[in-house]
Amino acid sequence: MDVNRQLFAATAPHVRAEFLRCTRGWDPRAALTSVTVPAVAPHGEGDKVIASALSRTLADTLPGARFEPVPGAGHMLPLERPLLAVAAVAELSSR
Repeated sequence: MDVNRQLFAATAPHVRAEFLRCTRGWDPRAALTSVTVPAVAPHGEGDKVIASALSRTLADTLPGARFEPVPGAGHMLPLERPLLAVAAVAELSSR
C-alpha cells in the first residue's frame, strides 16, 4: 500500500485529474469483443477501487477469458502478488 501511495503521490495532480476525467463514462466492452489473445481478469478480493462485478464483466466480455479472484489482495496485484502476476503472464504466453 505504501508503494501505491508513493506512486499516486508522485503523479502530477493535473495528470491524475485528467485520467479520472477521460475515463468517466468509458465503456470498452464493444471493443473488447474482438480481442483474440488469451486473457485472465484477476481481482483482489480486498480491492476498494474496482468492484469485482466489473472484473467479472471484463472476463465475460473478453472471448475465452477467465475471472480469477485473489484472496487477501487489494487493487495493486503486481505489487501485492508479483509471483501471481508473473505466473499468469507465463501461463497465457504459453498458449
